Amino acid sequence: MKDTRTIRGLGRLRHDAGLRSVLVLFGFWKALLLLVAIASPGVGYDTSSSLLLHQHDPRSAGHATDGISNLPLLGKLVRWDAIYLMQSAQRGYQFEQEWAFGTGFPTLVNVLTSVFEVLSAGDTGRSPLSIRIGVAVALAHLSHLLAVVLLYHLTLVVFRNQRGKDVAFLAASLHILSPAGPFLSAPYGESLFAALSFFGLWLYALSLSKGSGLGSDALVVLSGLIFGLSVTVRSNGILNGLFFLYDVVHRIGLPPTRLGRMVSTRTLALGLAGLAVLMGGLIPQAIAYAQFCQDQKMSGLPRPWCSNTIPSIYTWVQMHYWNVGFLRYWTVSNLPLFLIAAPMLAILWASSMWALQIGWGGWSLLSSQRTSTVMPNDSRHGVQPTTRSNHDRTRIYLQRAVLPQLLLTVLAVSNYHVQIINRISSGYAVWYWWLASAILDDSQITVMGRTWNVAQLAVRWMIIYALIQTVLFASFLPPA
Repeated sequence: MKDTRTIRGLGRLRHDAGLRSVLVLFGFWKALLLLVAIASPGVGYDTSSSLLLHQHDPRSAGHATDGISNLPLLGKLVRWDAIYLMQSAQRGYQFEQEWAFGTGFPTLVNVLTSVFEVLSAGDTGRSPLSIRIGVAVALAHLSHLLAVVLLYHLTLVVFRNQRGKDVAFLAASLHILSPAGPFLSAPYGESLFAALSFFGLWLYALSLSKGSGLGSDALVVLSGLIFGLSVTVRSNGILNGLFFLYDVVHRIGLPPTRLGRMVSTRTLALGLAGLAVLMGGLIPQAIAYAQFCQDQKMSGLPRPWCSNTIPSIYTWVQMHYWNVGFLRYWTVSNLPLFLIAAPMLAILWASSMWALQIGWGGWSLLSSQRTSTVMPNDSRHGVQPTTRSNHDRTRIYLQRAVLPQLLLTVLAVSNYHVQIINRISSGYAVWYWWLASAILDDSQITVMGRTWNVAQLAVRWMIIYALIQTVLFASFLPPA
């Protein structure tokens, strides 16, 4: 009962202290995760990060662990995929399997490192790789902070009703406590992806709130450009293109009397935005194709994927090196990983159904009770025009926002290494909104005759999982 009151109490914090409280929570949670990482035992069963730092640290000698003796935190955060990302930032993409990881994060790290070296006149006493790792960790933290702020303001745009401010505070707080945990602090692209995704979502939501016009169309194109950048960080960013595809399909069904200049200019804007998202995925593939399929001096004999109908190095590497593909992960030995992912999958599925009910079933956002759909011109419901308009705009937005999350959930179960859903879900907003609403509504479910508080279960699991994952990650132990 005490835990339930504590969780519900979060929803009663008012807007004037909302964002300030979020920033305090951010600082506390980050400090806690970093302390847990530093206190985690040993170098783990894999010494790759120790060897990497040792190799590039001129002060290290003798043993592999000496290279991180003066950099304990950096050594604890350079685990798993971070090794590939930091090597790529150091000397570019040289080996085929490195193209499984987006170029956006290492490229930005490299640019910021160059700026840092210029400002510091190169006198840091650290190896170039250590500097890049420090820059990458700082970028991850800054990106996560920006993602929190952007999600807060995005929520205020989407939920313009009497409890939108509380939903904004709770959604931002939940993003801080995401089960992605250490992956939002380590040299990974997750936090940068979340920041770019929420930025694109915010711009798209603003375009809806402005209605028609060149200003609204410009925001659509700009959101597409930001989404395109997110694709260079994480390939699943391509799913955000569903926003624009949905709008194009919707406009095809408009009656002829509504076609005109507004429709044509918006359709052009949607096409440009969709093209920007697509280019975010195609440009890195084209660079890899030139390197491995056309430049014989670099790659020797052309690789097998060069002759594919769609010569994508990303799909080849994921399939060949990581065994990613339809139902390939469905083995008995991977059953524990499906169990680890089950809570997040359940949250994503439940929140997607919730958003679909709002978008298509007329679920009221003004209360927790089901009502008939409140349309802008329908005065019979006794709702003020502004409130009706905001309500309808929220439904319209959720109709679109649920699509990328729902498809991500399906792909996680059918194609991906399922356990990564606990971290890649951090860049999708709908499930934060659903859980925030569950906290405010004190939603409960009954299982086998026992009543459970949905928010209490979810938030408990998020915190516990993030802390345990931090210990495992810092100790170079699975899952990753």
